[in-house]
Amino acid sequence: MLPAPFSHLQRYSLPATEQRLSDDLSLPWTSGMQDWAIEVGHAALVPRLFELLRRGDRSDLERSSLMTLAVACVAAALIDGAGPMILEDLRHLLIIEPALRASTIYYWAEPVLDGEDIESWFDISSFMAGVWREVRDGLPSGPPSA
Repeated sequence: MLPAPFSHLQRYSLPATEQRLSDDLSLPWTSGMQDWAIEVGHAALVPRLFELLRRGDRSDLERSSLMTLAVACVAAALIDGAGPMILEDLRHLLIIEPALRASTIYYWAEPVLDGEDIESWFDISSFMAGVWREVRDGLPSGPPSA
């Protein structure tokens, strides 16, 4: 969960959105999935997800869920031996809409930012903590103005 000054930016991946994206991407989906992006994410999806995110023609909910899935897929790609360019491509996609991406960035960065034991970190947590530090000061704090 985002820290208090940014809690108004919190976004959650909704089951209906996950199911629609799973159908679009030919991915499995069941209502019992605990963490959809981690369960279905794999390295081979990265190019397709980056393409969809660059187009930006999806709803905010879909773009937010796609980004969460993209981070999970990049994490898988790194485990599979992907090079550093994949992180630069991901970083660019994360920082172009930081308010929309804040939940995703913080979720993956939180183990590092909270000083949790390294065993609880995702492989991509250190990188995401750097992205969080990069965007945090530019995020709108407090509730959105009417």
